[in-house]
Amino acid sequence: MMEMALIVAFVIIVIVLVYYKVRKNAPEFSAHVKILNKTSKVMGRFTNTFYYISFELSDGTVLTLDTSAEVYKLIPEGATGEITYTKYEVRGFEKNRA
Repeated sequence: MMEMALIVAFVIIVIVLVYYKVRKNAPEFSAHVKILNKTSKVMGRFTNTFYYISFELSDGTVLTLDTSAEVYKLIPEGATGEITYTKYEVRGFEKNRA
């Protein structure tokens, strides 16, 4: 029984490491966008908070991606500017200067 638990733990650790490596090495894109809205969800017993930003590309495509709490706090709804993102997450945003 102990061997099975160790195998399961090892597999979970490998999956998590591969997941984070893929996300970290994902190609980045930049685009001029309008921020449509921001949402957060609290999940789990230990209150993990997940942050999401929805934005519209210049061709009308709307994407909703997750982001870090730090980036989430810096991006105001309704703002326009240059966003840096991957297919997994928003990594940065530079607001247009008026």
